[in-house]
Amino acid sequence: MKKTLILLILSIFSINSQIPNVLDVKPTESSEQIPMLSGYFENGVIIFSTQFDDLRFYSIHEKVVTKDDHVNLDTNDPVSVTISSTPSDAEIFIDELSKGKTRRALFLHPGSYKLRLTLPYYLSVEGIIIVTNDEKKNNFQYTLIKNTGKLKIDLKPVTATVRINNKEVKSSEEQELTPGTYQIEAEAAGYSPYKSTVEVKRGEKITEKIALKQKFGKLQFAINPPEAQCILSQSGVEKYRWTGLKIFSTIGEGTYDLSAKLPGYKSYTGKVIIKEGQKTIEDLQMTRGSDIPDWMIRVEGGTFIIGSNGGESNEQPMHNVTLDTFFIGKTEVTLGSFSKFILETRYQTTADKDGYSWVMRSGNWNKKSGVNWRCDTNGDRRPDSETAHPVIHISWVDAIAYCNWLSEKEGLQKAYSVSGENITCNFEADGYRLPTEAEWEYAARGGTKSKGYTYSGSNNLNEVGWYGALDNSGNSTREKGTSVVGKRIPNELGIYDMSGNVYEWCWDWFEESYYSTSPGTN
Repeated sequence: MKKTLILLILSIFSINSQIPNVLDVKPTESSEQIPMLSGYFENGVIIFSTQFDDLRFYSIHEKVVTKDDHVNLDTNDPVSVTISSTPSDAEIFIDELSKGKTRRALFLHPGSYKLRLTLPYYLSVEGIIIVTNDEKKNNFQYTLIKNTGKLKIDLKPVTATVRINNKEVKSSEEQELTPGTYQIEAEAAGYSPYKSTVEVKRGEKITEKIALKQKFGKLQFAINPPEAQCILSQSGVEKYRWTGLKIFSTIGEGTYDLSAKLPGYKSYTGKVIIKEGQKTIEDLQMTRGSDIPDWMIRVEGGTFIIGSNGGESNEQPMHNVTLDTFFIGKTEVTLGSFSKFILETRYQTTADKDGYSWVMRSGNWNKKSGVNWRCDTNGDRRPDSETAHPVIHISWVDAIAYCNWLSEKEGLQKAYSVSGENITCNFEADGYRLPTEAEWEYAARGGTKSKGYTYSGSNNLNEVGWYGALDNSGNSTREKGTSVVGKRIPNELGIYDMSGNVYEWCWDWFEESYYSTSPGTN
């Protein structure tokens, strides 16, 4: 016979009637057993439901509550219940309804409830809890059991990418996984991909060894002059070094960085692409010249006396300093050059961020809002005709950023590492950097070609420097704040404007007593 869901509503006619705590329905004329009915009170009515194979008459009997019965007749006020677990933060389900995380209290009516606790990487806890009016007995604590195994991946090459079930993981880290079957994939440029499955079991540790099979091609290489030294690198790591002609009968597939150097010729840098099963042919001709840009000057290393007995106290004592050979710009960085940096990087200078810079008024520095690198010494916007003037309103940090940008742009190793406010310099890098104070003074004096001039390149300041005297009111008598770079005569090395145009940044931080403690080399 068709099963029918019957909803029984029994009216309570007398408020003095004795209402059983639990309803136990049994057939009156049959020994057939049916599921026990649970009910609740609502406006003086008991409501409950079940399924029947056929319709029969039933009688209602009172029965004693046991812990296997599900009781939830709202005849009492809710009471406080605490459910905790080790570890904490397991999700609580009461009668399959989420009640939040463990280590919390909640309210339930006295009775029995189906409890379930779940936490990733742990076995679920399921059971029945009995809530009573005695709140001291309503504190339930559970210790969860770890439901994981461990997977270690032994990978070659270590640079390969590894995915477990399509999720990328670090192969160097041991993986903790719930029991089950997992798909492992590994791939790297120049290698055949790898795929397998592993079975992870609870409490066990397994190791999956993966050695990717490398792909190979061939390279035939020629260069003129044949005395050039050549290097192939990948990801900054040198792979091969040789001179002149070279044939590689087997070479790993991939993209390589090629560099070739020979004195008297411009260094060559480029890419070499090797493909599996194919021969790559390279035939290069180097160009005569120098790697040093036209706008830089070579300063031969040497020893000189730094400081001045007739200058400020922080320029004393005079002492010998020995420097290695270095290169320095012929002129100060111009507004035009700095504009390219800003346009390419969208960099914001210190003045841009702060909303102001400093201008000279009556012999004193004054803060002025809205001034930045686009402005002149008065804080006014510069016309387009002044792109050959030195850029000003630039902080030391801005100068560092410019150097790193120029290094990166020319494929050189950046000299500066920046981490928040911490900036360090790698003096071994081939990229651009600010000169040290000793390097700046050595270059200004003319290096090994110095003639002992009072100023950088002359005893007459008007020949080598732009400067502005102050009148009796403290105002500059100079018509312009800055001038076009390189318009005065250069010093002995061919460097301009080191005795006047604008202040120039060095790497060193100012310290009053530095000259008395500074090293004697570099």
